Amino acid sequence: AARRFRRRLPGGARPGFLLGDGTGCGKGRCIAALILDQWNRGARRHVWISATADLYSDAIRDLQDLGASIPCASLSRVRAYGALDTMHNNPEVKKLGKNCEGVLFLTYAMLVSARSKSIEAQSDPNFSRFGQVQTWLMQTGEEESGLICFDEAHKAKNLDQNTKGARLVDELQRGCPNYAVLYASATGATEVGHMQYMSRLGLWCDNYHAFAANESEGDASGAAADAERPPFEDFDRFRSLVSRGGMPAMELVAMQLKSMGALSCRSLAFTGTSFELATVRLDTTARAQYDASCELWRDIRRMLDLAINQGIARKHARGEFWAAQQRFYKG
Repeated sequence: AARRFRRRLPGGARPGFLLGDGTGCGKGRCIAALILDQWNRGARRHVWISATADLYSDAIRDLQDLGASIPCASLSRVRAYGALDTMHNNPEVKKLGKNCEGVLFLTYAMLVSARSKSIEAQSDPNFSRFGQVQTWLMQTGEEESGLICFDEAHKAKNLDQNTKGARLVDELQRGCPNYAVLYASATGATEVGHMQYMSRLGLWCDNYHAFAANESEGDASGAAADAERPPFEDFDRFRSLVSRGGMPAMELVAMQLKSMGALSCRSLAFTGTSFELATVRLDTTARAQYDASCELWRDIRRMLDLAINQGIARKHARGEFWAAQQRFYKG
């Protein structure tokens, strides 16, 4: 990944890397190592986007375990809107030092947060978190541009449905071409349609890949452009061909990415491991408590269905119900 980040895509943007290691392989430690590598090369601003805010402490731990003394700040603790470089008195921004350099951590929910719904205000740091992040990243020179990491990158898989989160992930990549991009997810490419946001892998042309300009400069430059040209003109053609090929085609895509040095897909081995089944019998009190909780959630669902049928509650409240029930039993 570090070697790939030193290259450029034909259109001038820095390439991306898909870290598809399985659970338990230490993707967080790999992210921290790549940030440290970029930091040692002079890149001073990095963004780490993950699923939940409580992973911020894990990110700091991974950096500290590598002996990296890189400043870190969480955007969720920066209560105010506005350009981060001007918030000299903000306690959280102060963690980045007088030059406001280091790692900015945020969640996908924070990325889409804004106090104005207008499209014009989307890139304005005074009105949107996305604007804050993009403006902060763009205040550096080409050599100081570091890494944009999309941890749990599958959160952006619905770009085809134009969800706001996926759209902003795509726009952040387009707006910051000098930043390398890391996609970290154990389930990032389970379906070909979910790969649309991975535009920096170099599998298909994108609108910032100016091939036409390269080819018009002459035969020699045109040949060089053809040599580096991605195998597909756009994502739709890529999806159409791979979808027809099914699982074998997806395996060929993985092989192509590995040959390009754009993919790592490791998993933990089960060599030397053992397991046994343990049956835990509930006593009378625990069984009664579980039965009572089931009756409670059944009653809640019955009342929710009644409220939806009468137009009192919104239909997507069912999704919130099942999410709340899952959190209840997991807790």
